[in-house]
Amino acid sequence: MQVRNVLSSYEYTSADPSQFRYWSPSQRYASGDQLARCLQEGWGLGEEVLVETHWFGEARFINIYRVTLIRGDQQVTMRVMSNPFVRQLLRDPRLGLKLTTVRHADKYTLKVVGVN
Repeated sequence: MQVRNVLSSYEYTSADPSQFRYWSPSQRYASGDQLARCLQEGWGLGEEVLVETHWFGEARFINIYRVTLIRGDQQVTMRVMSNPFVRQLLRDPRLGLKLTTVRHADKYTLKVVGVN
């Protein structure tokens, strides 16, 4: 099934389709909006998604989904921060994605930039 068909079933809408947040492979993390925009523009998803769990202390964590975007002969990796939309989309059985958890030896692996 095409990713765009699955995406449209989530009633996902951007506040203003003419305005979107640009994403470049040089950026460390992407948002769900940026992933959705790439999928709307015809990018497909690779079969496996790596799930990186980054801990902030003993009880707080965030998952980062490392997805492979494919369009024609182009392939790029996007690291997407978890949120309810991203979790639901990537776990949708119609996409048939294999989610693989990546374990980190160090609990405190995520670098937070711009926070004092």
